[in-house]
Amino acid sequence: TVSELNSRIAQKLFGWEMWHFKSPSRIPGEIAFEFDALVPPEFNESESQHLDMIIPDYATNIAAAWEIAKNLRLCVVPWGKSQWTAFQTGRWDQDAERFASDTAAEAICRCALDAVEVTPE
Repeated sequence: TVSELNSRIAQKLFGWEMWHFKSPSRIPGEIAFEFDALVPPEFNESESQHLDMIIPDYATNIAAAWEIAKNLRLCVVPWGKSQWTAFQTGRWDQDAERFASDTAAEAICRCALDAVEVTPE
């Protein structure tokens, strides 16, 4: 899903981490609620009310995705009649068809994840 893609981008490319939060209850020794949330690297629990913890919409916002493409030096081109693809420089043959998507932003995200998750042999 788009939400999962955005979460993976935030974690793999921008260093967001999964934290577990517990909110104490007014009843001593009990927890009112608890939840997991992705937090940015600059997160400080004591200052959390001042921090925007909304993950950018990399997979549908071309401006956010374009920053990723620039930083990783990805090429982005139209693919077929109504799709886009992204590929790493010099990897057209390996990447173009694998990352073809309905939007350029999604193609960039899929290619970027592959670029950072591939381990050298």
